[in-house]
Amino acid sequence: MTRVTKKRTINYKLAQTGSHALTLQAMLEKALLDKSSGFYLATNRRESLTEDGRSFRFINRFLHHNDEMLLCQIVQFEQGRSQMTIILDDTAEMFELNPIFSKDFGTKNSDKTEFLESMAYFGVMGNHLVVMGSQILKSKELERHLNWFLNELTNLFTGKALFLSDKPSEKALKQLAQSPAKSVSIGSDITYEQDLESINDDIANDASDTQKTITEAKSVRWTPAGLGANILECLKDNGYIGQFDFSETLDDANLQVSIEFKYNRKTTRSGQKVIDTLSTSLRHIDKDDVKINLKGGGEIKGDDLKLSHTISLAFLDEKVDESDLYFKMKDWLESKVIKQEVTPDLQDVIEEK
Repeated sequence: MTRVTKKRTINYKLAQTGSHALTLQAMLEKALLDKSSGFYLATNRRESLTEDGRSFRFINRFLHHNDEMLLCQIVQFEQGRSQMTIILDDTAEMFELNPIFSKDFGTKNSDKTEFLESMAYFGVMGNHLVVMGSQILKSKELERHLNWFLNELTNLFTGKALFLSDKPSEKALKQLAQSPAKSVSIGSDITYEQDLESINDDIANDASDTQKTITEAKSVRWTPAGLGANILECLKDNGYIGQFDFSETLDDANLQVSIEFKYNRKTTRSGQKVIDTLSTSLRHIDKDDVKINLKGGGEIKGDDLKLSHTISLAFLDEKVDESDLYFKMKDWLESKVIKQEVTPDLQDVIEEK
């Protein structure tokens, strides 16, 4: 068994459940841990993501130690999905590309095996979460799935919306207590990413002409990405700006887009109210894309707006060591209690255990 250690980022989220009698942890445990529940089997927990019923996401595994934190693994996959492979032949003028399907492995359960598209983890203690997301399964997707699971599937949270809000650092709270917010800026540089899907489509549609697919630079496309690009697209779609040529900014790489919300100088809104509003409304925006400007000068941004932490996580044969992840998530949560960086009710949860 091969054991390696990799760096991963975990983030704190607070589940807002209103006046519901049960915490998020209690609701999930009621559905997942009860063997008499109709949702104890993984096949009954799958959320369909597409009209053709081929793409799914769901809570797959769950781990529970000493009635403390509940650790859940959420996965996403598409039935019949293939992956491209490349044959590294040192004698070849160009490497051969081929699609491979899970059924090609010829194993005992190959007819039931699918390629996993994405996987993420979240730990729950009361209404407090620690999330280790992925490129596809971020906190926004987790929030949507939990709403579907609790509202539509299990009816444990019927007719209400669950929000996973952020928690700023104590430093940020003290800064706002000393100097009220003057404005909030949301935005980022225009960034570009390679359109990998277009390349895969080229390969799939023209597999017979591998040389053309690989050698023609025009098959590689770069598209604007990130919050800044989304803001510009919204303005464009609604007719507020003309046809904007993103290709010009690719050469200069100096375009930044932001929206600023200013507070009236006579406002009586408290710093805590500002924080509460931001923590919910901007919960799915990257921490580097939000900045609070203070009336007394200075600003709050980045790590001070959202609690996050980098851990060294063990992997066994490329699989997450879930016990290691469980205890590191739990230890980090408890450290936030000791430092008084989370709301008091988490202290109550820990003491009850």
